[in-house]
Amino acid sequence: MGRLSQLASVVVRQFDRLGPPLAGTVDARYWEGGDEAIERVVFESVRRIVAFGSDQTIDRIIERASAEKVTGYGDSFSVGFVADGADFAAWAPGAARDVCLFDQRGCLSPQTIYVEGDEGRALLFARALAQALGDVGRELPRARTEAGERAAAATWLRHLAVTAVAGRPHGLDTLIRGPSVDACPEFVVAVEPCGAPTRAGFGRIVSVKPCTFPPPILDCGRLDTVGVAGDCARLVATAEKERATWRVCALGEMQRPPFGYRPAIGDFT
Repeated sequence: MGRLSQLASVVVRQFDRLGPPLAGTVDARYWEGGDEAIERVVFESVRRIVAFGSDQTIDRIIERASAEKVTGYGDSFSVGFVADGADFAAWAPGAARDVCLFDQRGCLSPQTIYVEGDEGRALLFARALAQALGDVGRELPRARTEAGERAAAATWLRHLAVTAVAGRPHGLDTLIRGPSVDACPEFVVAVEPCGAPTRAGFGRIVSVKPCTFPPPILDCGRLDTVGVAGDCARLVATAEKERATWRVCALGEMQRPPFGYRPAIGDFT
């Protein structure tokens, strides 16, 4: 269960506070994943199963409970986009909060943030983001590292040390590491060349990439949300034109999806 072990109980309390007719309709139960004896009883006793997890986990549930009964939310990720003219100092704190919530393990956590413009603009935003991550980290400190996380973080640092853009004569680092927490950097911000999203999925590891409009996300499968700093209208129009299914919102609001977004009300009917 790990860090999400209290999520169901939080949802139950929220439903109870809403009062009738929702109060008392949700019951939080926990068991270790993979206990098929318990899951067999649960699967047979319910009409709908809404499951969150890896694609492998969702496929395994469908195998045992039938596709008609299961709505699955599998592997997905989110990105940010900083439009030309956006004020970095104004938007960086919201971006940092989106990153820090759930320690970047949720599908609404931005993995890569595209900055419209050249490498210089991307570097300036990266530095503003690193400052904001340090500030927000004092309010939302990282959870203690889990088994294997230190080695994984070290592997990502080695990777980013190679892929980060070369430093300029001004001497500003293009790979910024926060102070050590449990032998891991509190956060990592790397400026990389424009390209497909970089996806660490943990550790408050963010790639910042310069880009032209539109950012290179139109062909990205599994993209959940794009948080925008500045005017959202262009990206909304692009999503509609391409019939994209990803959500567009303001950067800093990525972790606040509207009620009924996912899971949707229709998943239970």
